[in-house]
Amino acid sequence: DPERLAQQATLRDGTRLFDLPAGQRFAALERADWAASLAGAKTHREVHSLWGLFAATHRVVFLHELLFFASLCAVASPAEPVGATERRLMGNSRPVCFAALGLLVPVHAACWKLSTWF
Repeated sequence: DPERLAQQATLRDGTRLFDLPAGQRFAALERADWAASLAGAKTHREVHSLWGLFAATHRVVFLHELLFFASLCAVASPAEPVGATERRLMGNSRPVCFAALGLLVPVHAACWKLSTWF
């Protein structure tokens, strides 16, 4: 909040930072009393968890998940459909296996939405 900063930013000698001429403000920052100037101000919500890390890097995580499961489908799925008695984890044919990748999107979106709450 720029107005609040202009009102509360003070130097150690008690003068307000924005009462100084504009050319002298940068040089006066070393004499700023930041503890008094920012007392009672919460500038951001600080969260220390893996959810915060996920929220910050979710696009990279999603790309890695997508490539991992796509390579898993390419390697582990059969080239031609298998019999009805055999059950595979991600489908009995390669197209069904790749279609299962679509389930990754809502799961990732739910995790990302959850990470923004914590």
